[in-house]
Amino acid sequence: MEFRGYLNADGSVGCRNHVVVLAPVQQASIAAAKVASLVDVVPVTMTNTYGMGEDRAQLERTLLNFAENPNIASILILDWKRDVGRRMAEKITNKPVEFVDLPDFGGTIGGVARSVELAQKLVDKASMRQRQSVPLSKLITGTHCSGTDASTSLCANPVVGVVSDKVIADGGTSLQGEPSGLFGVLCLDKTSNKVKNKVNQIIDRMEKDAQRIGSSIEKGNPTKTNILGGITTMIEKSLGSISKGGTSPLLGALNYGEKVPGPGNWIMETPGLDGAAHHTGLLAGGAQVILFTTGAGHPIGSPIAPTIKITGNPKTWADFRSHTDFECFSVIEGKESKEEAGQRLFDFMIEVLNGKLTCAEILGHREFSLARIGSTL
Repeated sequence: MEFRGYLNADGSVGCRNHVVVLAPVQQASIAAAKVASLVDVVPVTMTNTYGMGEDRAQLERTLLNFAENPNIASILILDWKRDVGRRMAEKITNKPVEFVDLPDFGGTIGGVARSVELAQKLVDKASMRQRQSVPLSKLITGTHCSGTDASTSLCANPVVGVVSDKVIADGGTSLQGEPSGLFGVLCLDKTSNKVKNKVNQIIDRMEKDAQRIGSSIEKGNPTKTNILGGITTMIEKSLGSISKGGTSPLLGALNYGEKVPGPGNWIMETPGLDGAAHHTGLLAGGAQVILFTTGAGHPIGSPIAPTIKITGNPKTWADFRSHTDFECFSVIEGKESKEEAGQRLFDFMIEVLNGKLTCAEILGHREFSLARIGSTL
C-alpha cells in the first residue's frame, strides 16, 4: 500500500508541507506571531518556562524532535539570546533551517523584518515540492482518545486498532500515548514482561505524582464525562484504550518526545489531561497523522499534522459534525463489523495523507503545549 507524500532529505515522508516559524522561548513569541501574519507560515510559540535539569532536557529534546517532524518542510527559529534556538538550528539536518536572534536586529521590530525576508524565501522553496508515491512503511500514526464514552471503548478505539494492524502489517508504525490509560489491563496483552514492567513503572510514577497533589489515577477515573457516557469502571476505559494499538504486542515504552526507533507498536509517556501536550509528544516521536477518538466530542488539532476525529456516538456525530471527521456507530448498531469500519477509516486516512483536510485543519485548530516534569521555580 502507498500514499502520496513529500520526501525529505533523511528519507522520512511528510503528508503536509508546512513552513514553521518556531519561538522556543517566550520572548520571541510575539515576533513569531507577527511573521505569521505577514507570510504564510505556521507559528509555533513556547508558553512554558524551561525549568531545570531533567525538565529542561525533556523540553529541548521534544522541541528538537518536533522541529524534525516529517510534515515540516522547513523551519525558521527565533531566539532572544538564550541559545536554545541556536542549538536547535545547529542540530536539525533533515530540512532547510534559518535562525534569527532577535536582539541582533534591534529587537522585535528589526528581527521581524529580517524574519519575514527569510520566511518568504523558505515558503517559495517549499512551494516547489511535489508529492510522490511512497510505501506505507514510511507512516507513523499517532493515536489519542479523549471524552471517552461507552461507544469509544466498544467501537471507535477497536476500529482504530484495525487501522493500526493494517499499518503495522505493511511495515509502518503505531504510536499511542497516555500509559495511565492502560491501568490494570496489560496482563491481558501479548507484550513481553520487560515492556510491561517498564509501562507499569511509568504508571506507578504517574500515580505517585498524582498522590502528591492529593489525587490518584484510580480515584480520578472514570471521569464525570466518562460516567455520563456509560463507562462504569477504570478497567472498561482501559480495555478500550489499549485496543487503539491493534493486536500487535507493544515493542517498547518511550520517554516523552522521544523519536520512535523503528516500525511496530509503541507507547509513549504522555499526559492524560492535556490533549495538546499529548499530541506534541507523538509528533516529536515522528507521527505524521493523529487518529483521535472521542465520545463527547473534541475540537483540538495540531499545528503541523492532520487530526482525524473519530466517534462511535451518533449524538456526537450529529451535534459536533463540524469538528468530527468519521463515524463508526454502525458497528454498535450491528450494520457493520469493526473490520469493515476499520477499512473505511483506513481509506479515509489515506485520503487525508494524500492531502484532504480534516475538520480541525479547516477550522484552524493549531493547539500546542508541552508536558512538564517538575514545578516552576
